[in-house]
Amino acid sequence: MEGKQITNSVLLILSILLSVIPIPSLATALRYQTLVFNPRSQEHETPGQHNPSTEADPNSLTLDPLATPSRRDSLRLEALSNHVAAAATATQSAKSISAPVSSGALFGSMEYFVHLGVGTPAKQLYLALDTGSNLVWLQCLPCGACFNQSDPIFDPRKSTSFSPLSCDSPRCKQLVNTDNDLLNCSYSRNCLYTGSYSDDSYTTGNLSTETLTFGKETVDDVAIGCGHFNEGTMKRFAGILGLGRGSLSFPSQTGNKKFSYCLASWFNDNSDKSSITFGYSAVSQNANFTADLLQNPDSRLNSLYYVGLKGISVGGELVQGINPSDFKMDSNGRGGVIVDSGTTYTYLNKKAYRPLRDAFKNAMNLSVTNYTPFDTCYSLSHPENTSVPIVGLHFDAFDMDLPGNNYMINMDDNGTYCFGFAEQEDEYSIIGNMLLQGFRVSYDLANNLIGFTLPSDA
Repeated sequence: MEGKQITNSVLLILSILLSVIPIPSLATALRYQTLVFNPRSQEHETPGQHNPSTEADPNSLTLDPLATPSRRDSLRLEALSNHVAAAATATQSAKSISAPVSSGALFGSMEYFVHLGVGTPAKQLYLALDTGSNLVWLQCLPCGACFNQSDPIFDPRKSTSFSPLSCDSPRCKQLVNTDNDLLNCSYSRNCLYTGSYSDDSYTTGNLSTETLTFGKETVDDVAIGCGHFNEGTMKRFAGILGLGRGSLSFPSQTGNKKFSYCLASWFNDNSDKSSITFGYSAVSQNANFTADLLQNPDSRLNSLYYVGLKGISVGGELVQGINPSDFKMDSNGRGGVIVDSGTTYTYLNKKAYRPLRDAFKNAMNLSVTNYTPFDTCYSLSHPENTSVPIVGLHFDAFDMDLPGNNYMINMDDNGTYCFGFAEQEDEYSIIGNMLLQGFRVSYDLANNLIGFTLPSDA
C-alpha cells in the first residue's frame, strides 16, 4: 500500500459513539522492541531505485520492475473502487493444495508470485497473487500484442485440457459481475473477456477452462482468461491469480472456499518460508479471526476483503485521537478497512493517520526526515541496536502486535528507515502486504471470516 492523485470522491463515515478511556501519556511506560537488522541484497531492488515514470495497473498487480511501489500503490488505490463482484459458485472438489510463493525480488517488484503449472502437459508460469482481482488470467499465443515475461508464453494449442467457453456458458455470463468492463462474443461464438486499467494497460482474450497444477495436485476445469492482446507496463510474469470474492476468482472455483498465505520478508527473499494453501487445511487452528468479513454494499467493491479495525496502539497505549468511527464503513460503502495482498504499504485515512504518526514520532524522539510516500523516516546508523515502540492493531475480536521490521521499512543502503504507514486522501484505509509479512492470513469465504496467525505459530 505519490505520483498520481487518488481520484475517488468520498462521502461521510458512519459515526459510532463509544466511551473513551483516558490514555496515559505516551512519554511513560511505553513498550518497545529491537529491530532485527537484515542486510539488503545488492541484487534486490530497493524502493528508492524505482522509476516513477512507468507503472502497471495496480488493480491487476502488473508492475514495471522500475516503477516505485508508492506510485503502483497510488494507482491501485484508485482502481480498487472499480471492482465489481459476483455471487460465488463452487465448481471444484474440496481437496487441499499448496504451493510455494516467491517474493517480488525475483522480478524487481514488491509483489509476491506463485509458480504453477498451466495446461496438459503442464507449463510452469509465474502468476502474481492478488486478493483484489476476481479473475485468473495469463498471456497466450498467438499474440496480437504481448509484454515480455520470464517463461515462454503459454500456447493453448499444445494443451489437451484447454477448452474455450461459449458465449452462452454460465461462466461467460458471470463476466458482467467481475472487474471486466466489456462482455462480447467472437465470430465463432467463443466468450471474450477484457480488463482495462487506470494506466491504460489492458488484457483481452478468450475465457476458457484449463487445468492448473500446484506441485503434484491438479485442479481441472478452472475458468481462466487466455489473453491474446495485452499491453501496458506489465513485465516478466505471465498473469494474475485472482483471489478476490468474485465468482470467477480461484478460491471461489474451489470446493470449500478456504485459502491462506504466509509471506516472508521481501528483503530476505525467503521463498522457502512463503506459501499459499487452498482447501480444508488452509485455515490454521491457531488463527485469530477478526470476526466476520464485512461486505461493502457497493456492488463494485463487495469482492474486496473488509475487516473491523477499531484502534491502533503505540508502545502499548491506544493512540489518542483515533476513534473507532474513523475505520467504519457508512451505509453507502464509503470508508472501511481493506486487507489487500497487492498493495505494498499500509495507507490510512488522515483522521487515523495523523494521530498515529504523531504518537510514533513522540515515542521515537529522534530527528525525522521524509522519503516518498512516507513523511516519518529516520537515519539509523546502527539499526540492529535501535528500539522502536511496539505498534498494535486492535480488531473487533482480538489484538495483534506487529514485529518492528514490518513497520520500520529499510528504504535504501544508507540506513534510512521509514515508519511504514502513509496517509491517503480517501476515507477508506488499506492494510498492505508488508505490514503482514510473517503472518499467515486465512480466508474462510464459506463462513465469511478472515484471520491472522502470529508469526510464531504460522
